[in-house]
Order: sequence, then structure tokens, then C-alpha cells
Amino acid sequence: MSNTAILIPARMESTRLPQKLLLPLGNSTVIGHCLKRVKAAQTGCPIVLCTDSSLLAKEAEKLNIESVITPKNFSSGSDRIAHVAAQRNEDFVLNVQGDEAFIEPSVIQRILQVR
Repeated sequence: MSNTAILIPARMESTRLPQKLLLPLGNSTVIGHCLKRVKAAQTGCPIVLCTDSSLLAKEAEKLNIESVITPKNFSSGSDRIAHVAAQRNEDFVLNVQGDEAFIEPSVIQRILQVR
């Protein structure tokens, strides 16, 4: 998908379950599963983790996925995505939430096919 990026907003301190993205889930972390599934979609699109945490950025680095550190005072994932999208040159971005550990790669593929 030319001119499309997959942006994944993720913050460390969720209100209901702090540091939930680093919690173990089977053989990985919650964010690790999400990143692996987005990568498994094999869309050819850049994948960028938009995060306020160097610990989450390290999880992306393990999978050779780009990350951008965003300000901690952003109140939503939309703020993180807007911040990163403004620095990039894509016409279209797909928002995949960092806690979507069970997102099916085929869902990502289908969304990008109909856009």
C-alpha cells in the first residue's frame, strides 16, 4: 500500500492497568504480540510505534519496528498519531491500538484493500 503507514499508539501508564503493554502474555508481552501481528500482515507499509516510553520503544526495536517517542502529556492515542503523522509524508494512516494483542493480520490486510 503506497503512501500508507500503520501507526500504533501506546502509552506506558494506562489508567486501569498501569504498564499493561509490558505484561507477559504467553511467550511475549501484550505490545509484542500486537507488533508481531501487524508485522505478520506483510502489507509493505511502514509500521511505527507512537509511544511515550523508551521501554515500549525497545519492544519495537526487538522486532525491527520503528518507534517515535511522543510527549508524555498527550491524553489520547489520537494525539500520538497526529503528532507522528505530521512528521511523515503518508496520505493515509491505519491506527492499530497497542493493546490489540489478538488482532488478526488478515483484518489489517482487508482494511488496507478497501481504503
